[in-house]
Amino acid sequence: MKTGIKFLGMSFMAFALTACGGAAESSSENTEAPAAEAAVEAPAKMDYMIDTEKSAVSWAGEMMGVYTHTGTLSFSEGSVSVENGAITGGMFAVDMTTMSPTDANYKDEDGGRSSDLVGHLSSPDFFNVAEFPSAALTITGAGEEGLMADLTIRGKTNSEVITDITMDAEAGTASGKMTIDRRKYDVVWDLPMKEMVLSDNITMDVQLVMAQ
Repeated sequence: MKTGIKFLGMSFMAFALTACGGAAESSSENTEAPAAEAAVEAPAKMDYMIDTEKSAVSWAGEMMGVYTHTGTLSFSEGSVSVENGAITGGMFAVDMTTMSPTDANYKDEDGGRSSDLVGHLSSPDFFNVAEFPSAALTITGAGEEGLMADLTIRGKTNSEVITDITMDAEAGTASGKMTIDRRKYDVVWDLPMKEMVLSDNITMDVQLVMAQ
């Protein structure tokens, strides 16, 4: 995990020490003003809101032995919790109505086929977006392979693992990957042609940009 969290804190204090002494006819004054610098300890926990316009989920579903469909989804809201330099929590809502294909198999210039793909993926065959327009992800803690999270799609919640986590606080970015079994979320449509198999796995690459 590449984690770069930078907190800056500095407080300055000046102390003036004045000494007076000597005979009545003479006096001397000695003033010292050392500057004491103390670094304020970095907060143990910080929460960051995400920029929903710049953050996204990239997804991929494979038609095994034929091609892979790819696309993006947008967040409607989200936040990340960082404690002692590590991501420890987060809550995200994904707007399923923002589904957009990106693979070369479905381009709008090819007769609007991308809208056909989105229509099918949005139907009850797949994600049933009309009834479940939002998906949710909640980071619950750290596991042996990465961050543990509860993912909710189509009203079904399962525990998943987020791997390949990176965070760069200076750039205000974070990322991670997940591979889920679609059947655990009632996404159970299969191709009618036996020689073409739709993989059960859906991979997701999450890219987060922190709000300024």
